[in-house]
Amino acid sequence: MKKLIKNLVKALSVSAIACVAMTGCQDKIDGVTPSDWSEGVMATSAWVMAGTGSTISTSSDVLHLAYSEDGLSWTLLTSSAYTSGIGSTHIRDPYIFRMNDGTFVLLAADFTSDGMFYDPGAGEDWSYGNNPSKRIIVAFSDDLVTWNYEHTLTLTDSTGKYGVRYPRAMYNKFDRCYDIYFTWDNGDGVQGIYYVQTEDFLTLKYDDVHTVFSSDHSVGQATVVKGSSNYYLMCRDTRDSDDDVLETKLGGDIQCAKLKTWGDGTFSIMGDADAAIGNKKSNYYVNRGSDQNNVLWQSEPCVYQLASGKWIMLVNYVSSAGADGQYAAYETENIDDPTSWTDCTSSVTKFSSGRIVGTSVTRITAAELDVLKAAF
Repeated sequence: MKKLIKNLVKALSVSAIACVAMTGCQDKIDGVTPSDWSEGVMATSAWVMAGTGSTISTSSDVLHLAYSEDGLSWTLLTSSAYTSGIGSTHIRDPYIFRMNDGTFVLLAADFTSDGMFYDPGAGEDWSYGNNPSKRIIVAFSDDLVTWNYEHTLTLTDSTGKYGVRYPRAMYNKFDRCYDIYFTWDNGDGVQGIYYVQTEDFLTLKYDDVHTVFSSDHSVGQATVVKGSSNYYLMCRDTRDSDDDVLETKLGGDIQCAKLKTWGDGTFSIMGDADAAIGNKKSNYYVNRGSDQNNVLWQSEPCVYQLASGKWIMLVNYVSSAGADGQYAAYETENIDDPTSWTDCTSSVTKFSSGRIVGTSVTRITAAELDVLKAAF
């Protein structure tokens, strides 16, 4: 962490962040293989959930945290954990990633320059309004309590129609650096999942933007997890308008794609062609189960694994489709089977003070949880 901070101070001391030689992505804790943390496979006894606010409003555009000791029962911390003082000062889609040295980095979308956000529960638009951003907010922490050295990091040359959303990260074992993957539309309005590379979350290794996953329709809000032998990408089919979705039943829900090795190729869609709408894999929705014509209007999948090996997927309701407007939950013992997800919403805590949106879940140690509890 000291090396990272030293490099950060050096990088931020110039008007434009220069490309300097960094080795931060190779730093690691003794006995921890690079990517163990980033693939979420380290066996720890607690989990932390990151999201923005308990309501969908600009006043909630700050980092909120919840913790769990079993991955199902969650306790929402009473005060915000981080408020951005840079960029638009509004953050969205926060993601907490543990680097190879064991410390944490926060990645979040830099919200609109005017702070505008429209409440989907009121039937408005999820878009960035007229001010899409091509940069993200980055901050570092040793303990999830104190966040330091916040800065913006520009990921693309153009904002696209909707800007950069849902920044996430994965360690690339081939290139020995971190890949930041995100939702972007490249100016054409058709969203896909792209990535850039960094060695330290301060500067980009190259200016190139690469494709992680694209489909024959618009997709976004992706999260990637490592299974026993493959990587799995969950995303939302964001095609067409609400009226079109209601007519065709295509869009509005969660899909899954698979890749054998991260950093080697792009993801391929998974699904049961026989059960899918129009007998096409790209029209299969993992959260709809046996009734593929039942549009659930769910978004922002967050996937993590319990100590038992079971996988949990949390999703937010896009509108008031949910009974109480909060998230739903699904579970599977076999993440390689996209038809195996079943509803387990009743098994997962719902926050009485409201929902956390744009969630991510990261495993933490018992000692780290004790620090978090004491601070809040």
